[in-house]
Amino acid sequence: MGGAKKVHMFHLPMLRIDRYRPIPEYTIAKRAFDILFSGIAIVIASPFMLVTAIAIRSDGGPALYKQKRLTKDGKEFNVLKFRSMRVDSRKRRRCPLEHRRQGRPYHTGWQGHPQDPF
Repeated sequence: MGGAKKVHMFHLPMLRIDRYRPIPEYTIAKRAFDILFSGIAIVIASPFMLVTAIAIRSDGGPALYKQKRLTKDGKEFNVLKFRSMRVDSRKRRRCPLEHRRQGRPYHTGWQGHPQDPF
């Protein structure tokens, strides 16, 4: 903690640490490194993403969908994501308890608690 300075606040000893400010050459080199290796990662991952998109399209409907996100400053931007649900999932959706009341299992990996009222 070479950059820490000892200070006293309300008779309590504390350490004050200044914010890390890298030199401009470091930030430029880091940005170039990030761009270069993210490009390489996209090239390596693209065949897997293509296979995933084909598998999703075989179910019918689009392989990608847009989702709106917010930045830390509150600005909106869109993210493209692979679709993980059926296209008509809202129409087919039912309450899980409704399935259990009808005597059908609604999830294969969970049995429920013995004192569960349903």
